[in-house]
Amino acid sequence: MEIEKIESFQRFVDLSKKGEGMVFLGAGGDPNDWIKGIGDFLKEQGASESGDPEKIFQSYHLGISIGGRRDLLMYFKDDPDIKMSRLAIVRLGMEGCSWLSDFIVNYADHYNFSSMPEEKPPCKLIGEDGNVFNIIGRVSKALKGAGMKDKAEEFVKKAFISKSYDEVLRLCMDYVEVE
Repeated sequence: MEIEKIESFQRFVDLSKKGEGMVFLGAGGDPNDWIKGIGDFLKEQGASESGDPEKIFQSYHLGISIGGRRDLLMYFKDDPDIKMSRLAIVRLGMEGCSWLSDFIVNYADHYNFSSMPEEKPPCKLIGEDGNVFNIIGRVSKALKGAGMKDKAEEFVKKAFISKSYDEVLRLCMDYVEVE
C-alpha cells in the first residue's frame, strides 16, 4: 500500500474538505504494520466485517509534527466497510486517535500552522434549516474545518451577543462565503 508523506499541514486541511478520516498520533515504526493492525482491531471490535484496510480506507498519509511525532492519517473511502455507529464508540476508547476534522482544529500548532489564509471558507446556509442555532453551528463548523479555530470561537461569541437574527446573518457573511 502506498503512503503519501505529507509535507505541509495544508494537505491535512485539504483532505478534511473531501471527507473524514482517522489520525493516529505518534505512529512510530512501520506504517504498514499500523494500517494492518488498525484493520484487525476494527474487525475485533465489531466496527468492520472484513477488517481489510483496503475496504475501509482510500488513502494513507504520514505527517511529521514539529517535535518529530509521526502522525498517520487513514482517509475513509466514500462507502467504507465500516459500521460508523460502532466505530464512534470504539474511537472514544482509543487514546492517541482523532477524527481528521478534530485533528485539524486541535493539532495545527504542532505543525506550526498558525497563519491561515485570509479568504473566507464556504458555508452552505441557503436552503438549510434557518434556526439561528443551526446557522451558528454550521458557520462554526465551516471555520473549524478550514483550520480557523480562533475565528470560529470569535464568531460564536459575537453571534451569541448579537441582538437580532439579522445581525447574526450579517455576522455570518463577515466570516464565511455563504452558499
